[in-house]
Amino acid sequence: MGEHMKFVPIAWVAAGIATAGAATPPPVDVSAAYSDGNGGLVMHFPGPVQCENAGDPEVVELARPMNVLGPNGADQREPVTMIFAIDENGRTISIAPDQEANRFHTDDFSAALAASRFASSSPRTNCRISYTAKFAPFADAPLAELVSYDITANNQSLPRNAWQRIYGQGNCMEAPIVEPLSVAHPDLDKIPGKRGSRDWTMASFDIEADGRTRNVRVVAGTGNAALDTATIEAVARSRYRGRLPRHGCSIPYWRNADILPAPSTFSDLPSTSDAACEYVRWDREPVLHYPMEFERRLIEGWAIVRYSYAPWGEISDVEVVDAQPSSVFGDAAKAMLMRAKRSRSEFGASGCYQRVDYRMG
Repeated sequence: MGEHMKFVPIAWVAAGIATAGAATPPPVDVSAAYSDGNGGLVMHFPGPVQCENAGDPEVVELARPMNVLGPNGADQREPVTMIFAIDENGRTISIAPDQEANRFHTDDFSAALAASRFASSSPRTNCRISYTAKFAPFADAPLAELVSYDITANNQSLPRNAWQRIYGQGNCMEAPIVEPLSVAHPDLDKIPGKRGSRDWTMASFDIEADGRTRNVRVVAGTGNAALDTATIEAVARSRYRGRLPRHGCSIPYWRNADILPAPSTFSDLPSTSDAACEYVRWDREPVLHYPMEFERRLIEGWAIVRYSYAPWGEISDVEVVDAQPSSVFGDAAKAMLMRAKRSRSEFGASGCYQRVDYRMG
């Protein structure tokens, strides 16, 4: 039998699941490349899905890759093409980039496709989808696309001019800044979530002289009706203090994605004929790193890798046997083993198998 490993980022999940956002604080400006009229938002839009067998599938949910920041002219890049299969339940599996077609990619293409869903039907193989980039200067980017980036981005903040477009529509951000006296939050446990994708709602409102909110309305969001309703109710219950009245205030609330479990294992872990694969310990144990793009979307996966090691413990001949729902998990497991080292042994071993599970806890 081969070995089995599991990665469970418990602390991250405990902090992240079903959290709501309050008003986002002003970000730190990014480099000059993304300010003063340079750079903008890069959005990727999916094209039609084509499969080799059983006809083209019926789309139930086609998640878009998360928006990214990019230089002027970023939409001149060639489309990004992914290949994949669809199981009988409409789930996307065996996701991998089309290496011949891709010259540019962001981290989220595979994860977005893993979060997509099709109608249940006969399994389909050799499916393809291409994503086309669209660039928009910060001054012209749709408000909903800027908010989406602001809520989902985990590295670069929007430059101040873009941030002002989101939160500076009225006089709410003028000095002195109003202070929340009490901010209500939606009861997220009662709001249905979406597997693999975060839902969010942006509300706009005014504040009367006595600190009460009025004219509460949804100005952008992902279309989660329950979250829209709960957001309006929460903002209506909130109270503020300071130099009032104010108008054109904005606040986002979001619900993190529900965990998307890994696809079922298609076969048992292969057996190895070399007993040394089992009893030799690790001199430098494997350290697992959850693929960031799948961690952000709370998507689980697994990989099976085969490898050999020398008598002095060096790992070699690492090969991914299978990985689901995406080759990204196989790449992560392979990198993990390449950094590890077995204890010294008399002969080493070959044909060792390792299963690695990535679970959100």
